[in-house]
Amino acid sequence: MRRRRIDEYIPSRGRGSEGGSLDEDLSVQLAEIRERMSRIEKRLDEVEGLLKAILRLLKSGSDRGVSRRGGSLEDRVLDVIGRDGYLLASESRSKTGLSPPALVSLARNLGLIVLDAGGDIAVMTPESYSRFRSMLREVSTSDPEEASSRLGEYGRLFLLLRRKGSVYYDVREGGWRLLE
Repeated sequence: MRRRRIDEYIPSRGRGSEGGSLDEDLSVQLAEIRERMSRIEKRLDEVEGLLKAILRLLKSGSDRGVSRRGGSLEDRVLDVIGRDGYLLASESRSKTGLSPPALVSLARNLGLIVLDAGGDIAVMTPESYSRFRSMLREVSTSDPEEASSRLGEYGRLFLLLRRKGSVYYDVREGGWRLLE
């Protein structure tokens, strides 16, 4: 599409016509319009560049198999949590396309559980959190590596929380406990 210059919309006056050239006020207004048009064109170029970047990210996300069930952000997050039991903020961009701050914000808006996992943030549904806590209580071994392997999909989260000090072994009760 060819962009037309503002001059093309103003009829030109011949040498012999009355009034000669545009009067000074119109010339000033025309110069302002040209400047505004120039700024608008620059902004459009920026927007076009951003759209191309977004399309590249979306394409690369689909190439990596990022889930797009229904396309909604909520569905993508809930799909990952349903599959893995939790979602770490550090893995959010690769698994859902969301930045870590966007994930935390969305999680809070959806009423999901947000845990500080020692340098990372874990997001869980209330159901997956309850399941993790009940599995944690059932592990009777005090060896963290063995406990991690018994926790299955939650083993990595367990180790992160243990390093942070949010999970401890209760000798009296004979099981692992989560600080709340």
